[in-house]
Amino acid sequence: GIAYSRSSALFTTTAIASIATMMALQVIDFEYSKIIRTAFPESAKLTAFLGVFDGLTTVGALLLQWFVVPWSLRRFGVQGTNVLFPYALLFAFGLLAAALGLPTVSLPAAMFARFTRSSLMPTLRGTTRSLMLNAVPRKTGALVRSFNTAMVMPLGQGAGAILLIILKGAALPWLFPTLGLLITVAFLLYSYKQNVAYGEALLDLLREDRIHLLDLEDEDIRQFDAAAVTAISGRLLSDQEDVTLGAIELLRTIG
Repeated sequence: GIAYSRSSALFTTTAIASIATMMALQVIDFEYSKIIRTAFPESAKLTAFLGVFDGLTTVGALLLQWFVVPWSLRRFGVQGTNVLFPYALLFAFGLLAAALGLPTVSLPAAMFARFTRSSLMPTLRGTTRSLMLNAVPRKTGALVRSFNTAMVMPLGQGAGAILLIILKGAALPWLFPTLGLLITVAFLLYSYKQNVAYGEALLDLLREDRIHLLDLEDEDIRQFDAAAVTAISGRLLSDQEDVTLGAIELLRTIG
């Protein structure tokens, strides 16, 4: 498992994307919290607002999880859905930056930023991150998940917290929105690299015969290119009936 983690492009890009995610979330937490506290200086009104807002966004997140995410996976596949959250985060930071020149949109920008952080992140990012790990060999899948959760994500949180501590005293209103935009651009870039690594990892598993065809989800199948179809077609010659039947079903699904 350790050897796989060191050599896997999918693991590397996932780790860097996770670090960038956690750093960006730390920055956006600080920025939208500051705006919301200014809009609701009284603690009672702030608590009431956040209670109603978080309740509504939780319902919205459930609706997204039930209807929008499955549709997106069918329409755009894992790789297309994987970049939705980076773009949403980029848009949230863009709104926060625009609010510096348009004070009237400050609160709506902060509300969207909070929704992005608390609802879109687990709904969009969490789902695709789990699906991406279908391209990891079974024996190392648990190790990769554990390492990413226990080591990589706290590292990103710590890095983001250190940045906030260092820069918090700077009297530059545009500093944190700009910093968030730059981190999110890096996150988006590595999400695209992660997509490439994901497709290559799936193909490698097929070529090495280290993945059972019937274990793959429809969203994984949609990522297969001509080379993957060729690898699947080769299994039609297998002496094992279940392998042959699996290959036939996958080729039928791909079309």
